[in-house]
Amino acid sequence: MFDIFLIWLTSSLIFGFIGVQIAKNKRVPVKTGFLYGFFLLAIGLIIIALLNPTVDIADPKKEYEEDRDTSAEAYRLWLTEKYNIRRNELLDRFVVVGQSFATVDDAIAYADNLEDLQVEQNREEARRAQVKAKKRSYAAVAALGGFAILIVSKLGYDKFQHHQALSYANSMIDDRKNSIEQTLQPFGINIYPNSLFAEIGYEKLSSERLRALNFWIAHIERSEDGSESCNVMSRFGNVLTDKDAIAVRFRSEDDIDKIYKYYRSELLSKGYRESPLFIEYPKERFVFSGSKNMVWVEVLRLDDGPTYVKICILSQTVMDEHAKVWIEDELKKKKNEEYWQGVKKRTDEAEERLRRSYQL
Repeated sequence: MFDIFLIWLTSSLIFGFIGVQIAKNKRVPVKTGFLYGFFLLAIGLIIIALLNPTVDIADPKKEYEEDRDTSAEAYRLWLTEKYNIRRNELLDRFVVVGQSFATVDDAIAYADNLEDLQVEQNREEARRAQVKAKKRSYAAVAALGGFAILIVSKLGYDKFQHHQALSYANSMIDDRKNSIEQTLQPFGINIYPNSLFAEIGYEKLSSERLRALNFWIAHIERSEDGSESCNVMSRFGNVLTDKDAIAVRFRSEDDIDKIYKYYRSELLSKGYRESPLFIEYPKERFVFSGSKNMVWVEVLRLDDGPTYVKICILSQTVMDEHAKVWIEDELKKKKNEEYWQGVKKRTDEAEERLRRSYQL
């Protein structure tokens, strides 16, 4: 957003400066040219170009536009009007700017001399104004150039920073991928070929978010406190887990069936077999047992989003011991139940015999 503002401000200043130059050539107020150019950009320049020139107002510094010939009637009249040459009836003399002359020719000659001085003064003022205008133009160009350089530098710096942050993010993604591959490798499991470890389009995130790594969608979880993240349900209905289980999460754009078939084939080829003791719970999960480890893979997809994949690796020995203890408990419960059923049966038979004896 800040970059867009800088680009807009630079464009407005450039168009405003162009508007000033057009306004000077059209003899319209410079302020008008700048405002039209600054706020309306190219449309403003067109409007300035169509404006009518400002009407000149007569002033003392205005010069005679034709040949200055003191014998010419037009020039003499012009001098008379400009310098207010008047005949003093009382003194019978011609007055020009506080000076009196006996004849009108002398008064005209004096006014012509004043005009020479005025022309020279105008030339000098014009030269100074031109120098000042050039300095202002150079200063404006330098300011605009400096501002443009600042913006370009800022944009370039931001792009460089984003490139650096993206490189860092990509390296961290590669590290995360390698960590997951190294985690799964000892158990003979490969990472899914089309796995995603970061949000789609993470390259467009800001540099701050890239550095903060706020785009992870792949994780390694180690359960050290009996976490339920790697629970599995036995066919007897009880939930078992391994406190040292390892879980890996990632995503993919592929559909569930493709991922399911890949890991089913992968696990079977590595000597795993479908576990007869454990059910597929929930339905998106399938459980395989190996000589040392139990592996279950859960594949889930919500609506039209990516496919979520979770792989849990548990110790087969621990899980078998859990199951064995549970089965033994179940057998004990069953024996106790059979014992008490036998006691109840014998008690019922004794009561029946006693009831019959009373009837006799």
